[in-house]
Amino acid sequence: MTNRTHTNIHGKTGGGKIYYDKRFDLAWKIAKEQDISREAQRRLKWIDYHSKSKNGALTARYFGISESCFWKWKKRFDEVGLKGLEDKSRRPGTVRKPETAPLVIERIERLRRLYPHYGKEKIYKLLDEPVSVSTIGRVINRYKMYYRKKKKPRGHTWKWGQKQRIKNLVTHGRPGEHIQMDTIVIYRHNRVCYIKTAIDTVTKIGFAYAYSSNSSRTSVDFLKKLQYILPYQVKNMHTDNGSEFLGEFHQELERQTIPHYFSYPHCPKQHGAVERFNRTLQEEFTQEGMLYSDLSTLNHYLIQWLIEYNFHRPHASLQYTSPLAFFDENFVSSIRQKSSTKPSSMYWTYTLYRQLQSRVLDWAPLLIFDNDSRSPI
Repeated sequence: MTNRTHTNIHGKTGGGKIYYDKRFDLAWKIAKEQDISREAQRRLKWIDYHSKSKNGALTARYFGISESCFWKWKKRFDEVGLKGLEDKSRRPGTVRKPETAPLVIERIERLRRLYPHYGKEKIYKLLDEPVSVSTIGRVINRYKMYYRKKKKPRGHTWKWGQKQRIKNLVTHGRPGEHIQMDTIVIYRHNRVCYIKTAIDTVTKIGFAYAYSSNSSRTSVDFLKKLQYILPYQVKNMHTDNGSEFLGEFHQELERQTIPHYFSYPHCPKQHGAVERFNRTLQEEFTQEGMLYSDLSTLNHYLIQWLIEYNFHRPHASLQYTSPLAFFDENFVSSIRQKSSTKPSSMYWTYTLYRQLQSRVLDWAPLLIFDNDSRSPI
């Protein structure tokens, strides 16, 4: 009678069958679903391989580990399961306990409360006890003897959730519904100049004014000048997240019940109209040498450039018409035509360019010599 040989994963061994423990299929699924570490998954491969081979020495040799190491983890797996394959804490069973006397700890705490800015070296000089400097430091860290006042958070305490974002603004293509405001910082003549700018996204009427400081108070002053210049009301204000547009500026908008919308951080495209206006101002005004150390002289020429910009300069987005001509043709004239009675006298000033220009020239002296941060109204 001939002996039958059986083939398994180890080749021809001369007998025996291979039995596979099907519980490892479920174990692998649980290991993928649960938070099982990579080391535990690696050890699970050992157990899975042994379930097929039924040979501990061959399994240890295949994975390059000692046989005792394999049987240790095999025993843990049989007793606990997948959690038994995780690493245990290697902390010793018995550890040294601090031997500092409670009276010494109490004196160290008293000195720390009395002198919260003193370190362990100074406490050592004041403490008349036979302890080392490092012991005092360990006692301070162990019992959290830190009694210094917490530093106040830097910057404003504005909560981001309180800001109304520009995505919530709904416009109907009317003047004053979307006013964008920004600040240009210019370094010239060993001085810093802040030119605040604003533009209406509908009519493209722009305004700018230079200041020596960039604060929310100067932003309030600029807002009042802007409201005095525009021939219509400011219904919504759109700014970035700069600190000059918070504080007193935001409070002034709330007082006038003007909604304040903010762009998202690092998204200059959301206020692209005023960014384009800033580029035009820099290319056609500041880079052409029209910049002076005296703010009065600077604002004088800046007003003349604004008159040119709003009254005569053709704009491609307005079919190459000036902003005030576009405003007169599309809004003032339409209101006068729809009215069955004689138009109000205030529209007469808005329709004629020369009278508008003369009015701005009348405003210019008020703006030029207003150096005490007060509005011209």
